[in-house]
Amino acid sequence: MGIGNISSTQWTLNETIDLTDYYEFTITPKPGAVMTLTGFSFWEKRQGTGPSTIELRTSIDGYTSSQIISTLAAANVKQQTVTLAPSETFAGLNASLTFRLYGYSSGQNNGEGDWALVNDSGTAGFVFEGTAIPEPTTLGLLGLGTVGLLLRRRKHS
Repeated sequence: MGIGNISSTQWTLNETIDLTDYYEFTITPKPGAVMTLTGFSFWEKRQGTGPSTIELRTSIDGYTSSQIISTLAAANVKQQTVTLAPSETFAGLNASLTFRLYGYSSGQNNGEGDWALVNDSGTAGFVFEGTAIPEPTTLGLLGLGTVGLLLRRRKHS
């Protein structure tokens, strides 16, 4: 694997999820902003004995709801595109959101097959889709500051 990639072995053999076996990453809005996420994409690669089922869960509901992303073919570098649903769940977020990608159904050889999240010169890594806007209170303060600046400029004219 190249620079910027993450790779692991010993994934869960069972065809059911192991809640302790995952990759985790967090996205945080800038201070004073809210974000609405509609989806994200990432690149991955797995060996023939790596996990064949990938499942997404988030901190928004304590990692209880799941979304199956794919059943992977072996030895392919593949882009996964995820639509976050229901959309209202991922709207107006003003705090960090943590994602977990669980890998399971590794098959044979004690799960020794590799599963990697790929971020190298040939891929774009993780790409999030959505919007980030200042919170209404921040917009109000910005508006008041602008009015104050205009009034101040007017006095000096």
